[in-house]
Amino acid sequence: MPRTITRRSSVYFGSSRVRYNYIANETIGEYVPLFSNDLRFGIEFEANINSSDKVELASWLSANFNTWRIGDDCSLRPAHDQYRDGTMEMRTPPLQGPQALKDVRKVLKKTAALNSGVNASCGTHVHIDATRWYRNAQNVEIYRRLGNIMRGYQYFEPVFDGLMCRERNSAGYASSLANLRFISSPMIKSSGDFLGGFGPRTAKCNLTTALQSHNTIEFRQHSGTLNFGKIISWMILMQLFVRRTMSESEVNFLQYPTTLSGLYDYLQIQESDDALINKVKELMNERYERYGLAREGRRQERANAAASNSASA
Repeated sequence: MPRTITRRSSVYFGSSRVRYNYIANETIGEYVPLFSNDLRFGIEFEANINSSDKVELASWLSANFNTWRIGDDCSLRPAHDQYRDGTMEMRTPPLQGPQALKDVRKVLKKTAALNSGVNASCGTHVHIDATRWYRNAQNVEIYRRLGNIMRGYQYFEPVFDGLMCRERNSAGYASSLANLRFISSPMIKSSGDFLGGFGPRTAKCNLTTALQSHNTIEFRQHSGTLNFGKIISWMILMQLFVRRTMSESEVNFLQYPTTLSGLYDYLQIQESDDALINKVKELMNERYERYGLAREGRRQERANAAASNSASA
């Protein structure tokens, strides 16, 4: 008689229990054939999973996607229930093109069909290939442009925070860049200048160790997810950010407001006839309304309440 397991489709953020559709935002799937970005990418998925299902998933990956890797991650907190008593980190190989997106969707569907989920300790890390630039790293101009990645992420960090749940705004393994001081582009004269001051490897945007180890730029801020639409739309946004920021050595970020619209202006996608990019913007708008605008509204309510109390005192 086949084994029957009752599925739980909940994930835990802090102390709150949130109903979660693992394959929500799947509508982006119809746009996959339009994906033509030639920048390679990789993704690290962190999740909770039943120990026996982890063995099953590893066997399935070995048979179907043998360049994917699955292992443990001691930084994660297990769900501590009968459904997800273990943790995992699942890593893709370098990926590129529409078929890669189809492969990611297939693997996530398989993972979601098992007893898996995420909690607040989990993250999803996106790597964008920087080989084309880093292999020319003796060129100081390239170092300056790579330095702009950190400055740009720091500048738009309030916007990126608005796209994430509260736990990922200041997570220990995705630390803020807000208080870091980066050397300005004109001052970068050598690799030592470049690699010497870009914060911890656990920063939301990790250049130093990722470049040295993998020739990638790592974005660590995204929450744990097994949701294809959420992580692929974020990955595409990060590809657009890298491509735009690497396009010139001197960038005046201050001319762009730190709003979602300002980010779109900077990325030059405010008005786009690309159906996939417009779908990504649609999903990002939904997330910003859910997280960013909601937080702004609560801050304004607290400010108004404080002003009212001060006036009546």
